Amino acid sequence: MFYGEEPLEKLGYFNTKKDFFDVELTKKAIQRGIPVLGIDRGLQVLNVALGGSLHQDISYIEGNHIKHFQSSIMSEKSHSVEIQQGTYLYEIFAQDRIFVNSFHHQAIKELGKDLIVSARASDGVIEAIEYAGTSFAMGIQWQPEFMYIEYEEQKKVFEFFIEKCK
Repeated sequence: MFYGEEPLEKLGYFNTKKDFFDVELTKKAIQRGIPVLGIDRGLQVLNVALGGSLHQDISYIEGNHIKHFQSSIMSEKSHSVEIQQGTYLYEIFAQDRIFVNSFHHQAIKELGKDLIVSARASDGVIEAIEYAGTSFAMGIQWQPEFMYIEYEEQKKVFEFFIEKCK
């Protein structure tokens, strides 16, 4: 694996070739100044590409955790995230707290180089990250592409990214 761990029982399905490709592609995009928006697994790929690691399953993290893999439809809100002021994410939403959908069982363990946390769930799980380097890269754990029709504010994520690509 990418960060020296044996696969644990709750890791689930993985595809090493795809993982390697996605990590290398993300590294190259950042090196070349190509904007990156990582959604869901894309947040995890961005973190690993910059030297971070993941909890293979949230259940391995000590403590009580909210449900991060909702059983409702994908457009529904599942839990809230607290947004850090002074981040791209705060610039997008202009508020400290938003509600998001949630379909992940993994979470960031160690943050990658030059990444900052821009949002967390109430249980401390990292829900959004941003690259502090010279090129634009942001990762969010939720999936706004399923929410924006009912919750138009989620469309702002894509509008912001498009502006960064110009």
